[in-house]
Amino acid sequence: MKTLTSCKDGNVLVQFSGHLRPFGLKTYCCENFGCLCNSLTVELVEMELDGRAFSRPICFSFTINLETWQKEYKTPCDTQIIAMMDEFMQDCSGDLKASLLHGFEHRQKVHSKLADFTMPAHEIKEGILVSFSQVMTDEDKYSGFPQYGRKFVWKDKTYYLDDLYCPNPDCDCKAVHLLFLQSRQTGEDQTLRPYFIAHLSLDGNLCDICQQIPCSKVKAKCLIQKWLEYDSGALKAFKWRYKEVRKATKRILKNSRKSLRHRAGSLEARSSDILATSAANGLDVPVGNIGRNEPCPCGSGKKYKKCCGQRK
Repeated sequence: MKTLTSCKDGNVLVQFSGHLRPFGLKTYCCENFGCLCNSLTVELVEMELDGRAFSRPICFSFTINLETWQKEYKTPCDTQIIAMMDEFMQDCSGDLKASLLHGFEHRQKVHSKLADFTMPAHEIKEGILVSFSQVMTDEDKYSGFPQYGRKFVWKDKTYYLDDLYCPNPDCDCKAVHLLFLQSRQTGEDQTLRPYFIAHLSLDGNLCDICQQIPCSKVKAKCLIQKWLEYDSGALKAFKWRYKEVRKATKRILKNSRKSLRHRAGSLEARSSDILATSAANGLDVPVGNIGRNEPCPCGSGKKYKKCCGQRK
């Protein structure tokens, strides 16, 4: 088996002995945040020699335990596919193994960050844009530098792109907001300054440009076009990030609703206890809301705000 690189998009291709066309290599790791497994799913799809998609490809997948380097597959396979699996396991180079392990660890880190990410529920509902770099970085440490952003060089100038998303899961915008930042060298220090913001649909259509000095809209459109030609995998990455941000904010809203229901239930239970204690002591049970400065209905002799009302 030979390891190749697609000239089209830089993806890894593998060439099996006795097979004319190469196979594109994709990997997936477990997205169960509580799982401690070392399993990596390998997917191989037959492609043209130049890396283009093949019309009716052979495709198969199997799971590798990265700790033992043993393969597993659940569905029955014919002898040809089993032979290619065995060849992959036996001939996988040290560099490719290291690359698979590095990719696995990186994806595990990304999934862990997504699981830990949180933001106020009201900001989600208001659709306040959130940067993917902010999702991946502790909020108090995020300084606007696109750690998970994208880099683009054009006409000897370096630009960085920070991608932002609407977090409201009820919004069907299907778009990414791109903050273009221009690198500026001042003495020994390098700083980034906002250049312009572009509103781009996830299928690559330009929706709007928020003009910022010193960049004109004409220049911004030209820069976006050149960047899309240069960074062909960006839209695919943005679609994945959009989906993952929405999954995270759905989780946050769900947990927020659970928390509110739990608090409401606790308050109701405390109120029932107060009323029951008051009735048992022969006190008048108050009707409606209790004033903060009124005697506490539990019979302690204290003001309500200094007694049972304080626990709320």
